[in-house]
Amino acid sequence: MHGLVRITIPSLPPRVMREVVANALVHRDYAELGPISVRLDDSSLSVTSPGGLPAGISVENILFESKPRSAVLAEAFRRAGLVDRAGKGVADIYWRVLRSGRGAPDYSRTTFNSVTVVIPTAETDLDMARFIVEIEAENAELPLLDLRLLHELKALGTSTPLEIAESLSIPLSLVRPALTALQERGIIEVQGQGRSRHFHLGAGFYDRARDREAYVRIRPIDPIQQAQMVLQYVESYGSITRGQAMTLCHLDAPGARRLLKGWLIVET
Repeated sequence: MHGLVRITIPSLPPRVMREVVANALVHRDYAELGPISVRLDDSSLSVTSPGGLPAGISVENILFESKPRSAVLAEAFRRAGLVDRAGKGVADIYWRVLRSGRGAPDYSRTTFNSVTVVIPTAETDLDMARFIVEIEAENAELPLLDLRLLHELKALGTSTPLEIAESLSIPLSLVRPALTALQERGIIEVQGQGRSRHFHLGAGFYDRARDREAYVRIRPIDPIQQAQMVLQYVESYGSITRGQAMTLCHLDAPGARRLLKGWLIVET
């Protein structure tokens, strides 16, 4: 529900089914014998086509690169209206699946002899789907990168830009400005400074999800709380090392050094 409007979330968006089958037909290796296999059950849609990925395409870059084996066949499918945009099929599949609150398509079963994509159809994160609908009702549709970042932050709870970039195999140079833009819009929040910055979903998400306790759990400890924790530790044990401060306050080495700088309570 979005206000008084009921929004349907299909198990599989129709365009996703059409796009994933069209991709298999356009990009399969017709020098290899065998049919394209399409399996749909209660948990997922699985499509496997003969032959490996085209030259220059890998599981890691399939979301960003497109090299059809036959440009003529790809153009014919586009003109027939069987695909929306030439070269954008995989990105469109990702966008529609993530926007519906489901996990990302999985190409990990792909081999040198076949290409397989598995798209989840069962479990839906309704809180995420509702959150995306409400964001887009106030602004424009979220781009694919923003959707991937939101899903990743939901999964990780809290994370640094580097950790997110490595997890999603996206250049850090793209992740940082996208996170900053989401933070400026109040969609996500940040704690810390410099390399110790950690991002997490904002209070608005957990409020809509009726799970404010989760927000409290993932929210990093603020500097005042950290200082109080260190002082209580010193009152109990007389001193504290930088390593102990890192563990106690969930800080990295530079953060712990800044926290303890100027205090005469540190053991070397």
